Amino acid sequence: MDQQISKLRGQMHKLQEVILNNKKQIQSNLSMASEAKERNKESMMILKSRQAGRLTDSNLKLEDLYKKMEVFTYFSFGFYV
Repeated sequence: MDQQISKLRGQMHKLQEVILNNKKQIQSNLSMASEAKERNKESMMILKSRQAGRLTDSNLKLEDLYKKMEVFTYFSFGFYV
């Protein structure tokens, strides 16, 4: 049982890292899109905006998964991670 808890905690930690990295990428892409807009580089602006949008959608799904993992650990193992 302890191994399963440790494994799940590890997966949750990795998931948090992915979410954080995505947030950094979102900010980076949005700033690049803004800069591209100022320089009238429409194709670059569209590309970076779309990338930011896809990462945002991905984060919503990953955050939902993380919450489900939290609930699972709380009810399955009797404690809150």
